[in-house]
Amino acid sequence: MNYIRFQIHEKDPWSTKSLGIFHAIADLRDGGTMLDYHQTHADDLRKWFNDHLEAPGRFSRKKDQRKTRWISRWKETATEYIEKMEEIIYLLGEYDIVVEKITSDNPGYIVYEDDYQIVAEPFKDSL
Repeated sequence: MNYIRFQIHEKDPWSTKSLGIFHAIADLRDGGTMLDYHQTHADDLRKWFNDHLEAPGRFSRKKDQRKTRWISRWKETATEYIEKMEEIIYLLGEYDIVVEKITSDNPGYIVYEDDYQIVAEPFKDSL
């Protein structure tokens, strides 16, 4: 199965991995530079995901989790969720934020999985 991740070029300071688009849209919204109707749309999308997607609980492969960076990815079969992600990508594009789509069949050590998504600890040399 292929797993899909949408990310921007900005890096997370802890993991040095590219940030996902949920972080990007939250940072843009919190920065106060979004137009009101874009902010409303972003809020509606966040509410939709919160209402329709289960949040992963606690997970770990290691005793010391402080420097662990888990990466969320969509299962390729999660088409409704991916379509909603495309709405976020559109909003980010309105502010010249470039989004990259990464597809992988080997995302790392999977620490959480449901019908739509996985969360994995990337292999040292990946993503």
